[in-house]
Amino acid sequence: MTKEKLSLKEELKKINLGIGLFIVILLIGVIINLFSLLVMFTQPYTLLRLLLSLIGYVGFIALLIYTAKSLYSLKSNAIFLAKITIVLSGVSAVIQAIIFSYVYSQFTSVLLPILVWGAWFYYFSKSKKIEEKFPIENRKVDKLDMIIATVGLAGLIISFLSVFV
Repeated sequence: MTKEKLSLKEELKKINLGIGLFIVILLIGVIINLFSLLVMFTQPYTLLRLLLSLIGYVGFIALLIYTAKSLYSLKSNAIFLAKITIVLSGVSAVIQAIIFSYVYSQFTSVLLPILVWGAWFYYFSKSKKIEEKFPIENRKVDKLDMIIATVGLAGLIISFLSVFV
């Protein structure tokens, strides 16, 4: 093996299964959001709705990518970003279920997204493996993290507001 492959393998060993799975889920979320963004442009929406949705999707995708990168790099801000992403994703899933139920007059359970995102939040809050990788005293949140988190939140709010335009 080359030196580059060994260093990548060593890097991957630093990440436990839970963090690795969460990173994969984040990257799948990026793909789904990009696909949704492309599909949106095939719909006969107003220019304002397209613009609001575009801003919303880009903001949330930025948060997903930034969170995945921080977790992969085991940065001190990773747990803060993971929890923010989990809360925003959970709230988004519940709101989507409620809107779907209202628009299509079919009940969509809000229990599943609450359980799934709640389990992830619990994992990042109480896991001993997370505590080992990211000791509480080493966790830091800087101005860029707050900006990215705010962009992600604003992105979700704007994309939901675009439904009513």
